[in-house]
Amino acid sequence: MIVKLPGTQPLVLLMLSLLAACAPKSPTRIAVTLADDLNDDRALPVQIAVFHARDVPNSLGPREARRWFARQGRALLAKDAGFLHAWEWVPGQELPHGVSLHGVRRPVYLIFADYRREGTQAVVLRDMRHFRLSFEKRRFLVRAVADGSSLSKALPPLPAVAEKVPGRFPQNHLLPENRSTTPTPAVISSQRSPLRRR
Repeated sequence: MIVKLPGTQPLVLLMLSLLAACAPKSPTRIAVTLADDLNDDRALPVQIAVFHARDVPNSLGPREARRWFARQGRALLAKDAGFLHAWEWVPGQELPHGVSLHGVRRPVYLIFADYRREGTQAVVLRDMRHFRLSFEKRRFLVRAVADGSSLSKALPPLPAVAEKVPGRFPQNHLLPENRSTTPTPAVISSQRSPLRRR
């Protein structure tokens, strides 16, 4: 015997909508190119932090990004309220499959590149889900993509199995052929110290 309680339908609909809002978005793939003379012919550490827009101040710009990330950003990561992707790429390295970032609704991306001479360069991206990153000798550029169609055509499909990388968060789908030739692995972790100027 099934008993229907009055007024339960709106409650069920509310619960379903909350579950849908909390469901993770599919990973975002971005294309990455690396110059042959990257970072004066040295490996370049790169970090991309992904947060929900509600957790990042609207006024946050590149100049304040590093300080905000060292304080509030790492506190959010400790609460599992964001994701941190980290790589170390070498000059001329090819990333045929691009890289994959965790999917977040209304994402804000904080991108840090630790150049040897210029120090850490930062970019804050809002409301941009499809983009390309070009890392040059002493700077990096972000190119917006109107939609994911041209980006998906440029990137071949990912293999079914990605490399397992240890870390606190799920691994970042960085494939073995995309790996740097340097000893530093591609790790997602909330415990890495912030990039510092050498």
